[in-house]
Amino acid sequence: MRLNNTAAVVVTAALATVTFTAWPQATGKTVEVMVPMRDGVRLATNISLPDGSGPFPTILTRTPYSKDRGEAGATRQYARVVQDIRGQFKSEGKYRPWLDDINDGYDTVEWIAKQPWSDGKVGMVGGSASGILANLAAMGNPPHLKCLFVTKSFPSSYQYASYPGGILLEDMNDKWLAGRGLKPTPGPRPRIRDYDDDARALDMTRAWSKVTVPTYSVGGWYDIFLQGNIDTFTGLQNEGGPGARGNQKLVMGAMGHGKLEGAVQFPPDAEQVPPARNRGGSIIG
Repeated sequence: MRLNNTAAVVVTAALATVTFTAWPQATGKTVEVMVPMRDGVRLATNISLPDGSGPFPTILTRTPYSKDRGEAGATRQYARVVQDIRGQFKSEGKYRPWLDDINDGYDTVEWIAKQPWSDGKVGMVGGSASGILANLAAMGNPPHLKCLFVTKSFPSSYQYASYPGGILLEDMNDKWLAGRGLKPTPGPRPRIRDYDDDARALDMTRAWSKVTVPTYSVGGWYDIFLQGNIDTFTGLQNEGGPGARGNQKLVMGAMGHGKLEGAVQFPPDAEQVPPARNRGGSIIG
């Protein structure tokens, strides 16, 4: 997800008040490092620091689509960190869809907070899969995670994407997983899955109170995850933990999961998220 102006302003509202000290290594250049997880697996991570003095608050994105795919660099006196998730592109380990991302998200946030260029405040930004990864990181409740800006995502893979009603959503999942290097096994396979321990462990709807950060959610009325966006907002707004409950924002727009095509047409600016300055006061909090 490319960091837009609204996302930057949202994170600004949540991470503001930075105490600056000298930091001569803030050069505006991007460097790649391998960040260790708790099990020793290392994840490839791009770090871009702005010019000027630090330490800096950080905007983090974790992605299955390559950290080198045109993500924005450091901006507005924020460090920018983009990471390939486990088993994808330059990162080590085996890719297991979503299963490692609560812990890996936690470990990444806390690793950032310990760096000399970090002021200890981390916000996560992501759309689609990267938004889902941000939600999973928040379920781990890392102490230094301060806010989320999430677009077109959901709170439970089992309920909203993989096995809604317990039945495999075959076409969408097979195509998406093939793009991650996981092709379906040839021949007959189960189409029905019980709501098991793995599904429960990754289901935010069973654990709203574990999330303790404000979130700005953006969804589309024609998006495949329409209901997931709405349910994440209502669940965290009403049942979230301290810091999350009552501190959620939701914007729904005339957009799908990609470009809208066909008979339904909207003005060119229909997919634009309203500028933060037009929404009154602080966006988060």
